[in-house]
Amino acid sequence: MKSKTLLESTFEFTQVDLTANRKNQISEFQISKMKRLQRMLLTLSFVLLFIFGYFSILIFKWIIAEKSVLMKNGDPVPREFLLGLEFFSVLISLLVVYVIFKLFMSLEFIAKKEKVFTLKASLNSIQYGVHQNGSSIPFLVVNGISLKNISKFNPNAFVPGQTYFFYYTSENKFLLSIETLNSEE
Repeated sequence: MKSKTLLESTFEFTQVDLTANRKNQISEFQISKMKRLQRMLLTLSFVLLFIFGYFSILIFKWIIAEKSVLMKNGDPVPREFLLGLEFFSVLISLLVVYVIFKLFMSLEFIAKKEKVFTLKASLNSIQYGVHQNGSSIPFLVVNGISLKNISKFNPNAFVPGQTYFFYYTSENKFLLSIETLNSEE
């Protein structure tokens, strides 16, 4: 019972979520959580689009007006460099527009499209920790599948000798809930 409570608090799910996941459903709270995360990504995408779009327009104005932008030493920036910068900026803007489109589509169909998948795993097939590159972002890999939505790291979350069920979404590999094999008894 203790490890179950620890799993719930570490991976931020409730008994209501777990009950829905056992029925291959995503709870309303989990749907709202996924939508909130995607809205944040959508907002970030719009900010990036604004920045790169503004940058593209500014460079385009410099090229059209044939005004020279001066470097620190007083020499003008080569026109080819500005054209390359413009191409790069437009390319990034188009990529961000594509990401925004994909986010809108996935946000719209998150409850309809996502299915609940289940993985059964023992401790030796679970990789859980914090990246070694200095990042504090935790990761969870189960049977080779990298699961998302891992916000906390607790080294005591998994108990040796236990077998776990991992419930996650089919499309985005978003972790929904975890339970021990004997928790249904």
